Amino acid sequence: MSELPYIEILILLMAIILICLLLSIKNRNPLAADVRWVMVSVLVPMIGNIIIASATSEEMGQMGYTLFFIGTNLFFYAMMRFTADYCNYDFNRTKHQYAVLALIIADIISVGTNFITGFVFTLHRVLGPGHNVFFIMHGGTGYVLHMVLSYLLLAIVFGMLIYKIFHVSRLYIEKYVVIFVIFLISVAWESYYMFVVLYYRPIDTSMIGYGICVLLIYYFSLFYSPVMLLGHMSQRVVSDLETSIFFFNSDRKCIYANPNAQRMFHITSLTLDKTVPLLHSLFDYCDEDLYSDFTREVHIGSRNSASERYYRVQYHRLHDKKSRCIGGFFSLTDHTAETKKQNEELFHSRHDSLTHLYNRDYFSELVRQELDDNPDTIYLMTVSDIRDFKLVNDIFGTDVGDGILRQIGATMAQYARKGTIFCRLENDQFALITPKADYDEAFVLEYLNDISHNSGDVSYPLVIHTGVYEISEPDISVSVMIDRAVMAIASVKNEWQSKVAYYDNNLRDNLIQEQRLTASLDEAIIEGQIRPYLQPQVNSEGKIVGAEVLARWIHPERGFLSPGEFIPVFEKNGMIAKVDKHMWQCACAILRKWQDEGIDLFLSINISPKDFYFVDIYQTLTDMVSAYGISTKKLRIEITETVMMNNVDNRLELIDKLHAAGFLVEMDDFGSGYSSLNLLKDIPVDVLKIDMAFLNETKEKEKAKSILKSVIELSEQLKIESLCEGVETREQAAMLKAMGCKMFQGYYFSKPIPPEDFRARYLSKN
Repeated sequence: MSELPYIEILILLMAIILICLLLSIKNRNPLAADVRWVMVSVLVPMIGNIIIASATSEEMGQMGYTLFFIGTNLFFYAMMRFTADYCNYDFNRTKHQYAVLALIIADIISVGTNFITGFVFTLHRVLGPGHNVFFIMHGGTGYVLHMVLSYLLLAIVFGMLIYKIFHVSRLYIEKYVVIFVIFLISVAWESYYMFVVLYYRPIDTSMIGYGICVLLIYYFSLFYSPVMLLGHMSQRVVSDLETSIFFFNSDRKCIYANPNAQRMFHITSLTLDKTVPLLHSLFDYCDEDLYSDFTREVHIGSRNSASERYYRVQYHRLHDKKSRCIGGFFSLTDHTAETKKQNEELFHSRHDSLTHLYNRDYFSELVRQELDDNPDTIYLMTVSDIRDFKLVNDIFGTDVGDGILRQIGATMAQYARKGTIFCRLENDQFALITPKADYDEAFVLEYLNDISHNSGDVSYPLVIHTGVYEISEPDISVSVMIDRAVMAIASVKNEWQSKVAYYDNNLRDNLIQEQRLTASLDEAIIEGQIRPYLQPQVNSEGKIVGAEVLARWIHPERGFLSPGEFIPVFEKNGMIAKVDKHMWQCACAILRKWQDEGIDLFLSINISPKDFYFVDIYQTLTDMVSAYGISTKKLRIEITETVMMNNVDNRLELIDKLHAAGFLVEMDDFGSGYSSLNLLKDIPVDVLKIDMAFLNETKEKEKAKSILKSVIELSEQLKIESLCEGVETREQAAMLKAMGCKMFQGYYFSKPIPPEDFRARYLSKN
């Protein structure tokens, strides 16, 4: 090889190395810094070699060899640092690094001072072919030491690589063997120059090998991915995936199925030809579908069966760099458990947990969708409600109550017609929407009757009322539609025979009126609009012995309000407790006034069932009596038998405490309920108020009279004073007196009147 082409090749290599050096600056690979040091260090001996090859004087040759020897030291040290990091050995900032650096620095000093000492080498001028002048180096003692150090560094580099090659997985051997081989070739090339060529020719062509070696290190350490490793890792990843993978070649023949796919579809590597028809049959795709990527959700098997499966099927085409199709693959993910869990959560979010009917929110959503999809169809919203269902839970327990609700849900599903949407709203309320054209009241009554007679072993009379609202305003909220059907129920809530009621605007007006009454209650009490009226109670001798305190409302705009207009409203919403407390206080004030005037009469006050929930009855009454300084015997307490239907033990305890405080307790409306005699033996009442409706509301008058007489006689035997209320005629009064009744109350004697009228009419005579 002539010198000029060699120098040109070396310069070309140096230019390429410089370009790679610049490109590596932005590389984020942790090895990039070591690779840059290797590239920078190899340039020094290459420059030295160019100077040697071009030297025209001994001084120029001296400078070239000096750069060459120093450059090889730096290059081998840089290679050692690179190899240590490449093989993950600790080298930087260790005692070994410092020892090596000390030897290299000493050698560099030795080489750098050679032009004075001649310790490392001397130069001899020779005439080569073509009368070219060369400067041949002859090594001295320093040269031998330099070579020992160089080969020591090379031995360390090769030792690290060899150790790594023998101690890593064969999948990683490629990574280290490539660096080992290309560096070994370069070192062998340079050794051949040092020991054979150097003594008769100064041009070290091994620098070409080092330049190529550095470029290969740059590529393999920063950009190259081991093909064998990647292939094996890809295969292992695909094999270990829970997803089923099928690879197809460009002819759409299956060439690989991972283990999970083989297990899932019972195929082996020998039966891959069965894969294509199997996938066709299971996932319903055609050959045309494979011209593009797709993703599908596939459901196989009947719902809620053991064989039911859910798959996510994805197909991807694979292309080479020229966009030519080289095949494709299916990935099948079995997400049955996840989907079933999601379906279960979705079901629970949309259905009532007890009856498994739709819940209120989802029902409202479906109703809104149904109305929007069918704007020309008229629908009916119906709501069913069990009368006094709380009593069923209290008497029979919540387990029985829940069983009734489940039975209602099953009956609704049984009677449901096409186009009907139904749900459990809350507690004992159920709702459904149906086209008006399909509505049949006789059918509804049959359905309600079926529910009433399929309530298990419950002997309590189960009465279900249904409110119907014709959806004339489909744009209003579903909640308002439900409320209007509930309003219709309110109109028959206290009836036993009427089970179906229809919403009209009067109901809405009544509700608004109820809301107005409720809103104005506090003001009415403060301003004295709600006043006590007294209805006298007369003994068998016709003498006034006391009176019942009844609430009446003198409205500033509407005038006298019948108790039926406001008492049921407040009984329903619990505001009756405020009215009762006001009446109790008025009664105490009247008794105090009578006491001061020496009038010896008692007053009876009513206790509503709702008072037990909102008022501490015992504490309130004892505080009032104490505050007004009146006798507890003058303030009688009336309770109804329905009060005793709930929390009997607590109610009996309260009556005992009231008795102990001196109050007399009257049982009101005796004979109008279902458990009067049963309760009579347990409740320590002082007065039995017998409702004359017992006599008036029957065709069997003689039987009713016999029963009435027996009750009066029974009360006398039990030493309970009897009082018949609702007495309207002289004949009734005479008959009751003949039966032995001791006290009377009713319109025959007087309707309820204001206290001042009561005083003027009766007390002035005493």
